[in-house]
Amino acid sequence: MKNRLFSAILILSMIMPVTAFAGAPEWHVDRTVTVEEGTELTMSNAPKIVIENSDNFTMDFGFDIEVTNAEWLYSDKGVLEPGIEYIKFGDNWMYFLVDVDVYDAAEKDIRIPLYCRIDGDAEVKLTCGDYIINAAEEDGFAKLPYEDNTTIRYNGESKLTGENDELGAVIIEEWRAKDFEAGDSYYLTLTNNFEFTDIGKVTVSGDFEEKAGHQYLSDPDRHDRVEISFTEKLEKPTGKLMITGLVISATSKSDFKGTELIITRDNDKDYIKTIDLGDYIQSIPSDAPLKVVSVKMDKEKIDIEGTGAPSKKVRVYVGGSLIGETRVDTKGKWKIEEDFIKDLQEGTYLVETGYYSNSTDKFTSVIKTDVEIYDEDNENIYFTIGVNKYRIGTREFDIDGGLYIDGNDRMMVPLRALANALGVEDDDIKWNDSAKSIILERDDTSIEVYIGSDKLFINGLEVKMNTEAVIKGSRTYLPLRSICEAFGKDDIVWDGTTKTVMIGK
Repeated sequence: MKNRLFSAILILSMIMPVTAFAGAPEWHVDRTVTVEEGTELTMSNAPKIVIENSDNFTMDFGFDIEVTNAEWLYSDKGVLEPGIEYIKFGDNWMYFLVDVDVYDAAEKDIRIPLYCRIDGDAEVKLTCGDYIINAAEEDGFAKLPYEDNTTIRYNGESKLTGENDELGAVIIEEWRAKDFEAGDSYYLTLTNNFEFTDIGKVTVSGDFEEKAGHQYLSDPDRHDRVEISFTEKLEKPTGKLMITGLVISATSKSDFKGTELIITRDNDKDYIKTIDLGDYIQSIPSDAPLKVVSVKMDKEKIDIEGTGAPSKKVRVYVGGSLIGETRVDTKGKWKIEEDFIKDLQEGTYLVETGYYSNSTDKFTSVIKTDVEIYDEDNENIYFTIGVNKYRIGTREFDIDGGLYIDGNDRMMVPLRALANALGVEDDDIKWNDSAKSIILERDDTSIEVYIGSDKLFINGLEVKMNTEAVIKGSRTYLPLRSICEAFGKDDIVWDGTTKTVMIGK
């Protein structure tokens, strides 16, 4: 048995060969733990390095262990257990020596607890020169949780008939999620123009059950969305929400393609979780109507796609000129991508799409779409009824909530989308809970709007609006014209044909 560790290291360096043994044993970390930064892994919670027992261990041997994003908590030197000594050379480097006469490593695994203080996602590396333990890459043994660590699970089928499809359980599992304010919600939204016909029920556990009440309801204005709203504030909640009994159906606007369930959160614009519910596989009749799903067009090219009756020919005209044609495939889909011979000028163009018959030379089931081509330098702002995006020039931005025309014939826009479009940053949007008012600040202008009131205040000066600010479906809506004019934007044009408002730059 070795009496002095340094003597043992010196002897070992002289007697060990420099070539690896065949079939050298492996090492690994037995588990990975999730901990907060600064956590100390001790006897109760530390993972272990496991070096597998091997007949190769016939002579005394040593090895180094190095950790990253962690600091050893061992003393400077000592005995791990009889026959295994160690010395710590720094905060993240230790050397271990095994006396095989005392510790029978040929019969027993070597287990070394990773007693460390964690500074980040921690990894460990074991090296033994070119001796008797296989070299390996770093192995993780501790990680920090994400601020918003979400697990989404779904156990449903992969196909939809489009007629009262009952979904499997949707499970949202959070670990220290971002704070919820009272009134904040999860939203579950269907794509492909599917609708909920039964919203089932939600079961909550953990902090969602213990620390806050909740409401589970459908959106009266949007049949494609349900909401889980919390009645009290939740600070970094950990828990689970399970939604069961969801039933969905297709509508006349649904296409034969994949349908998804999108999960979003009120106060986190980066929180978007997607569940693939499966393909809509309803059979396609030979007389299926022609549909245009999307039209993307700029000065140089057009990209248009849709659905229709299999094998029928589809033609597309732009401004009266034939651009391209194709046939509907067996899945009821078609697509045309064509470059224009000559770049288009800025303006509005009529896109006509229809079935074409070679035998009769007839163009039928024509769908007409007006597409506006914008100059790249155009910085005008556009809001369109029925479109959950707004545009600044050619750039598009999402709107969390729909636009609508109120009883006073005024376009109402969700607060954040309108404020951002007008150059108000999120940090400059403030809610005064006691006064039930919203304060928007940009440059030297401060605007305060009171919910349920037709008055606003610009730098303290009272101005009458043409309608009231309201809360609708947990969203705050503001009258577009009044807010734009308050910020000096008075070039506002309404296009009744496209139901679009243009705000001049």
